[in-house]
Amino acid sequence: MNRSIQLLSLAACAILVVVSISLLPGCKKDTSQTTTTDSSKVTQPATTATDTSHAAPVATDTAKTAAVVIAGKALEGQKIYYNTALGKKKVSCASCHADGQPATNDTRMRPGHTLVGVTSRTSTWNGMFKGADLKKYAYGGALCAAVYDRTNPDGDYTKGLTAAQADALNEYLAAISAGPDGIRTNLTIKWGARPAFTQNDKLDETAATAAAKAILKLPGDDKNGAALWARSCQYCHSITDKKIGPPMKDAMKDAMTGAKALRVGSDAMPFYGKDILSDQQCADIIAYVLKQLGK
Repeated sequence: MNRSIQLLSLAACAILVVVSISLLPGCKKDTSQTTTTDSSKVTQPATTATDTSHAAPVATDTAKTAAVVIAGKALEGQKIYYNTALGKKKVSCASCHADGQPATNDTRMRPGHTLVGVTSRTSTWNGMFKGADLKKYAYGGALCAAVYDRTNPDGDYTKGLTAAQADALNEYLAAISAGPDGIRTNLTIKWGARPAFTQNDKLDETAATAAAKAILKLPGDDKNGAALWARSCQYCHSITDKKIGPPMKDAMKDAMTGAKALRVGSDAMPFYGKDILSDQQCADIIAYVLKQLGK
């Protein structure tokens, strides 16, 4: 009898030890979606395997990743954010914008600015969306959807997202902006020229030419350009083959064409602001591409 009691006591102690260990930080199973707000990094969440250019999420800082929980309607917004199958162009919000998801070895230079803190901005898309239109059109996400869907030649952003999709995206943007690294102040982005996104748009050639000339007056370093290309352009372009965008052998007729495209965009291609790619960096990328093309 005493032997049986001793065995039961030992079993109970073992169970208590296991339970205690499982409650230690890093040992408790967390089935919720979490995100950090390091705007220099982004990855694809496991719930939506549609954007293969991003690494799997790896949460290494428990305290920080637990600061933002993605659930409910925000989780639906996250799925939209990473879905590359919504339009004809196989891109997603994450293709151009960081959202602060935890990742490893992600040094990608995206043309769009981080959306961690976009809910604090007073306008987006060079002042196109302000006031009530910010939430109504998901801080400009509806225009992106219209541009990359390409089934609407006029780029009518009122048809880019349904009200339910915009609402879900708003919830996700609010969630990622609520973390400790969320940008709380308005972000002013300088556009070199308004891009021509639709068939009815006309590029400001004067501004585009001036921006391109500022790049082309600099000597390009093709070796540095190769490294920059790998972190930016190659996600959508190849030198010889078609990817999301056309191959460089077809798209980049000369240095001026490349410089304009980098600084003010081209068709569905977004532009790179000077705070993302400097004029010198643009010159380096162009030098690399020209060398690859034998020009």
